[in-house]
Amino acid sequence: MRKGFTLAEILISLTIVGVISLLTLPSIIGTYRTKIYTTQLQKVYSQLSTAIEQVISDEHADNLNSENEDVLTGFYATSVYDNPDDFFKYVKKTKTCNPSTCLANSYKKPNGTSLSSMATYRTCIATSSGAVVCMRFDQGKGVTTFLVDVNGAKDPNMTGLDTFVMQVADNGALVDTTKDASKCNKGSGTVEAAAAGCIAKASKNGWSVKND
Repeated sequence: MRKGFTLAEILISLTIVGVISLLTLPSIIGTYRTKIYTTQLQKVYSQLSTAIEQVISDEHADNLNSENEDVLTGFYATSVYDNPDDFFKYVKKTKTCNPSTCLANSYKKPNGTSLSSMATYRTCIATSSGAVVCMRFDQGKGVTTFLVDVNGAKDPNMTGLDTFVMQVADNGALVDTTKDASKCNKGSGTVEAAAAGCIAKASKNGWSVKND
C-alpha cells in the first residue's frame, strides 16, 4: 500500500494550482480595485454634495438659482475665476493645486482611446481621501462642472472607472452632464465628452463602477 505522493505528483499539483492562480488572480485584483474606486466615488460625491448644501445654507437661499446675488457670486462666479476657496473651504482637502500638478499627464477610455488634457480646469484640490477634484465655471451656461479623479494621478486614469464629471443643478443637486447612462464612454476627444453619462451609469448600477 502506497503512502503519500510522489515528487512528480506534487509538482503536477503545484503546476495546476499555479495555472489556476494565474487565470483567476487578475480578475480578483480587478474586482478589488473597482470596489475601491466605487467607495472613493461615493465618498467624493457625498463630500461635494454636502459642501453645496452648506453653501446654500450659509447664503440663506432655497437654491442656486436664487435671486440672492450672494449665492451666484459666492458659488458660481468665484468658483474658479476669483476665489475658489469660497467653495473649496467646505471640502476637507490636503492642498490646492492646478491640473498640471494634481492630475495625471494623460487620460483614456477603457478601450484605450486617448483623451485630451483638462486645460479648461484652472483650479483643483486634493481631498483628504486621496481624490482630486477640479472645478470650472461656464459663464455662458451658468453651470459649474467638477472633474473628479477618485484616486488622483494614479492609474488607470480611465473615464467611468476612476474619472468622472458632474455638474451642479439649480437646486444644488450634483448631477451628470447627461441623464443618458448609455452615453458613458461613447463620446470622444475630451475627458468631459467621454465621461458624460458615467455618473448616471454608476448610479443606475447601485453606485458601482465597472471596467467595461
